[in-house]
Amino acid sequence: MSLISTTIPNLVSGVSQQADGLRYGSQAEEQINGYSSLVEGLIKRPPTKHIAKLINGSVGNTLIHTINRDSAERYVVVFQNNTVKVFDINGTEKTVTTPDGVGYITTTTPRSDLKCLTVADYTFVLNKSQATAMGAAQTTSRGEEAMVFIAQGDYSVTYKITLGGVTFTHTTGTTTASTIQPSYIAEQLATAIGSSTYTVSQHGATLHIVKNDSSAFTCDVEDSKAGDFIKNCTGSVQNFVDLPVEGPDGYLIQVIGSPEDEGDEYWLKFVADDGTGGSGQWQEAPAPGIDKEYDATTMPHQLVRNADGTFTFSKATWAERKVGDDDSNPAASFSTKKIKDVFFFKNRLGFVADENVIFSEASEYFNFWRTTVTQLLDGDPIDVGTSSTKVSILSSAVPYYDRLVLFADQTQFTVQAANLLTPKTVSIQQSTAYAVSPLCEHVPVGRNLYFAFDRNDFSGVQEYFVNPDTQFFDGAD
Repeated sequence: MSLISTTIPNLVSGVSQQADGLRYGSQAEEQINGYSSLVEGLIKRPPTKHIAKLINGSVGNTLIHTINRDSAERYVVVFQNNTVKVFDINGTEKTVTTPDGVGYITTTTPRSDLKCLTVADYTFVLNKSQATAMGAAQTTSRGEEAMVFIAQGDYSVTYKITLGGVTFTHTTGTTTASTIQPSYIAEQLATAIGSSTYTVSQHGATLHIVKNDSSAFTCDVEDSKAGDFIKNCTGSVQNFVDLPVEGPDGYLIQVIGSPEDEGDEYWLKFVADDGTGGSGQWQEAPAPGIDKEYDATTMPHQLVRNADGTFTFSKATWAERKVGDDDSNPAASFSTKKIKDVFFFKNRLGFVADENVIFSEASEYFNFWRTTVTQLLDGDPIDVGTSSTKVSILSSAVPYYDRLVLFADQTQFTVQAANLLTPKTVSIQQSTAYAVSPLCEHVPVGRNLYFAFDRNDFSGVQEYFVNPDTQFFDGAD
């Protein structure tokens, strides 16, 4: 084999593991403690500057997170197995209180299990090995009860209430105006029912009925005017206009809506002006007896910088479900699953879990429930899944340009929305299919995004960017 003589102008292009015929002459096959600079050429790697010693002894498997609060205030957070320590940039340790303990971050491999995201003075701490769960608390349950109200009064009308198969009747007179007032008719029906079996509370033209032994009972109503004069508000009503303006405080009822419009049901609670009963208003409420909160001990925790310069590591206060039921306002898809990443995008806190990406309510980072189910608001939480021929378990999400890049082990997706990110405009599209190493964070630098991948016994770095000609994502070594 003949020798080849050539000239190498410099070695400023770093390391390449490509074949000799493809590698530039200014690239080396291996470079140890060297630094390639276009200005200074190939020089020895610059040393670091020792500022302070943070921890004595062996640190083992440790996660380091930097809080870059502003140009004058930065902190280094150190997570070890069951401990969290915070140091300022000069190495001075800050006081960290843990009112809820450190059980959430207890792991022998914090470097791979924990993930941090800092938003202003809040640092969200995620344990990727911890499955989330629903809390034990449930929405308020009401006992067995009925509510009936007199919608109209007129002469010579018969009003009937049937409770548990027993019918109670009142018929109005033919001449006296005071006897056709709805409140008077309600009073006469309450008297007819009596108190031996039922307890009847009157609120204007409305009757609230409870059985004395608190057992279940049926309630039906009837009048001699085709049912327009007396209304049964037990359990559910067809329309909101069927509800009275007076009633017992806290009474829950479901508005079913139009039969042809599936999914337009919602729950209401009566809030009396005096807190007991009478006049008041109906407010949207959650269905009775359902889960209303996430278990905060299993959700990401928070490390908060206090005004006095100390820090507090604790559970976060996640919002409760205030409206709807399991169909109209279900729990987020991350419930009972392991959250793999936490991110911040377009003024929403977001989680990645399984094949879904979940965004909080806009500007309300601790709320993952809808605030009303009567209409879909632009600021409502978003929960959307990926679509691919492969099983694409998402591992991370990186905000990049005006979109969010989602990474699975073999597939990449982008979350896009026209101007505003809303439940109506959000969409996920598969962009590329590169293999990705889960061992390194994906880092946006300038106009490009970099991530690592495995190449036989070595690793490589992929440069991810938007191709200016096609406006699609592309990658290069």
